[in-house]
Amino acid sequence: MYDEPSFSMAESPADLRPGEPPLILFDGVCNLCDASVRWIIERDPRRIFRFASLQSAAGRAALAGSGATVPPLESIVLIDRAGTHTRSDAAIRIARRLGLPWSAVALALLVPRPLRDAGYRWVARNRYGWFGRRESCLRPTPELAGLFLDAGEPAETLRVQDPPPEATAKPAGLAGFLLGFAKRFVLALFFFLIFPFPIWVIPGSDRFVEIITKAQRAAVVWAGRMVFGLSLTIFPGGSGDTTYNYVELFLYAASALMLALIGSMVARGRPVSPRVTQFMQSYVRYFLAATLLSYGWTKLIPLQFGSIGPDSMVVSYGESSPMGLLWRFMAASTVYQMFTGLAELSAGVLLLVRRTMLPGAILAAVVLTNIALLNFCFDVPVKIFSVTLLCMSVSLILPDAMRLVGVSVLNLPVQPASRRPFAFRNVWVRRLAVALYAVFVFLVAVYPVFQSIEWLQEEARRVVASPVHGVFGVEGFETAGVSGRDVPDSARWVRVGMNAVFGRMAIRRADGSGGTYGFELVDNGGKLSVTRRGETAPIGALRFQRTKAGLIELEGDFEGRPTRVVLRRRPDDENLLNNRGFHWINERPFNR
Repeated sequence: MYDEPSFSMAESPADLRPGEPPLILFDGVCNLCDASVRWIIERDPRRIFRFASLQSAAGRAALAGSGATVPPLESIVLIDRAGTHTRSDAAIRIARRLGLPWSAVALALLVPRPLRDAGYRWVARNRYGWFGRRESCLRPTPELAGLFLDAGEPAETLRVQDPPPEATAKPAGLAGFLLGFAKRFVLALFFFLIFPFPIWVIPGSDRFVEIITKAQRAAVVWAGRMVFGLSLTIFPGGSGDTTYNYVELFLYAASALMLALIGSMVARGRPVSPRVTQFMQSYVRYFLAATLLSYGWTKLIPLQFGSIGPDSMVVSYGESSPMGLLWRFMAASTVYQMFTGLAELSAGVLLLVRRTMLPGAILAAVVLTNIALLNFCFDVPVKIFSVTLLCMSVSLILPDAMRLVGVSVLNLPVQPASRRPFAFRNVWVRRLAVALYAVFVFLVAVYPVFQSIEWLQEEARRVVASPVHGVFGVEGFETAGVSGRDVPDSARWVRVGMNAVFGRMAIRRADGSGGTYGFELVDNGGKLSVTRRGETAPIGALRFQRTKAGLIELEGDFEGRPTRVVLRRRPDDENLLNNRGFHWINERPFNR
């Protein structure tokens, strides 16, 4: 603090205003307090304040002379003509004397003092753990010596042997109870949200996971009926924002609330066991890593969004849902899709290793913030799950949040993180733990690669094997005995896109209207069974055959009318999204 020559003294100590200047007493071995004093000096060109460390003889004498009773090693004490001020009152009075914009801090006086002081004590109690401490107070530079009452004291008199009791004490009373309650609630809620992980990671565990899922589902259905009067019949199947999911979240939160209350009452104000905290941190970390790795591989090996299918080439922007538009945006660029997957994979790999947990959690929070925003802004029904993952990543950052603020914002040296190792006294137990960890890493980080490649190959086989995958122009159309342009534009097909990978079909009619359907080749590929998108009841059955001219002929019943369609496949690169490509130089923006 003091030995850096960065301070520019516009006035010498002799230029201090006459009378008794306000005196700031601070913890001389605290890095945060040291930075605070430096900050005050840099913003005090009139040299209003003087300083002394609480550990010094001058500081102790000044404190004794004030006649005030101050807790031991209060981080900042202000003594002025109005008396002795501590905690938040001292900080606010100091800021008021520095002028605008810092004097605006005086608005904090509107906040009740108990609340202000509670926040102050929280920082003061943790300042050594977050920002570290020194064995003795630093000495001011000669240029600043006149501002410090203890500048002439020998260094050995400013040495501290034991950490201040206030800096190591745990919150007690109501504050300790509420803190323990909140922590137990979060840990219990995370456990309910994560379980039955990691069972579902194990190959062949489907039957066991199904039993657990049925039990969970029964409990949620019961809660929906008893609490909300709902009869839940739609269960999650891709969407994570069904009524069932909200009832499930309520049930988990209510159960966690009850467990946290019971646990806090039994603990009688004692904090959560460090072992329990460490176990749950690892549980959350591994679940988050497994989830990010799973999603990351399905983007790096482009599966989640795939490519823009033939059905999407026929649908107009106006007919797209926000979610459909997002899916096509991601699918339009395989490279960007792979980049987002690489970001998720990187976060997942970093989270697998305890030493790199913090950078992994930070990267995961950035990635998941973007994902959650996309889900909310484009109405993707995975909002609950994405927010849950984001909260988990933030929970892994919070224990080191103030250390990050110290390094990146306050430019302070910080205390190294304390990583308490799991104690495996038996060597065979230790080896078993290492073996299980290796198996887990393989299952969540390596095995999904083979799954993703297999799924990608299966999609490619479907495209190659299907005779109807692609975009088709309509060269002949007849319905209910009417053909050609005699058919009303609102009924006449002009273009068809069929996606064999997902079994989707889009139809464009002459008046510009369209429709999306599901389809399936049945009767050994000789018939097309058509359904409305999202439904299962067939609305059409069209016989399929190739003609000698290379055309495709569909004939049968469609939406209750006899229909005959003659299709010709269009080139794959006919659309701009497929043939525009990448250009380093664009003399004009190609915005269509």
